[in-house]
Amino acid sequence: MEENKTCLKGSGSGTEVKPEDILKKQLFWSRVTGICSIFGAVCILILMAAVLSFVPAVTDIMTNFEEVSAELKDMSTEITKVLRSLNDQGLNEIYGTLNNIQQIDIKKLNESIDSLYRIIDPIAELFK
Repeated sequence: MEENKTCLKGSGSGTEVKPEDILKKQLFWSRVTGICSIFGAVCILILMAAVLSFVPAVTDIMTNFEEVSAELKDMSTEITKVLRSLNDQGLNEIYGTLNNIQQIDIKKLNESIDSLYRIIDPIAELFK
């Protein structure tokens, strides 16, 4: 009886490839693929564990952020009230000052300054 040996020709090199060699290569690459798959799964599990370990810290940060945000909002409201109060008070004082300035009689003020000059000028001559 004749042995049933099937030989395949390589891609243009003219060498014959034995079925045992093909099976060995397939077994090698299936092992490499399996090892890479296991390594990838382990990496994914480690990554998930790392992410899950950060969840409580992120939750605390978000809680603190919400508290600070609420406090800033309250402070902003208070600052706005104070600024409006100061603005109203300042405007009232400015209007009062303007009214007082308008009530000044410039003509009488000039006359008073002139009279004061006439009184002080002779005294100033004594000290020269």
